[in-house]
Amino acid sequence: MFSLLFIAALAIDFEAVKAEPVLEKRAQRALDFAQERLTEARKHYDAGGDPGFVRSVTLVADGAEYCLSSLEAMGKHPSRNTRHYKAAEMRLRELLRRLTTLRNDVNVDLRPQVVEAENRVSRVHEKLLDGVMSRKPRS
Repeated sequence: MFSLLFIAALAIDFEAVKAEPVLEKRAQRALDFAQERLTEARKHYDAGGDPGFVRSVTLVADGAEYCLSSLEAMGKHPSRNTRHYKAAEMRLRELLRRLTTLRNDVNVDLRPQVVEAENRVSRVHEKLLDGVMSRKPRS
């Protein structure tokens, strides 16, 4: 019963992120969402690794990917919009550090889910870096 309420509460939070009309704020809220889910995943693991752990770890990666899609939806090249991309990149770097720590702390049975989320977040981080560091388009 508790886990059903927990999953419903998470869905409401992610829907609130998706409902943000300003794309820059949506990207930041998606990262806030990912950070909160990672904190929840840690709490679930410390409480005994209940099913909410796997769901929270998956939502961390979903939040990071949604941040990237929101930034891309702005339609500006990352090198011309470095402020938002660089802020997202720095926060994703922190998120990756926290995921690495979680991966090192969890038992072997739960490690694959954390590694998968870490790989997804890492791909988003690399795309952000590639976009910021790439050459500015000629206009």
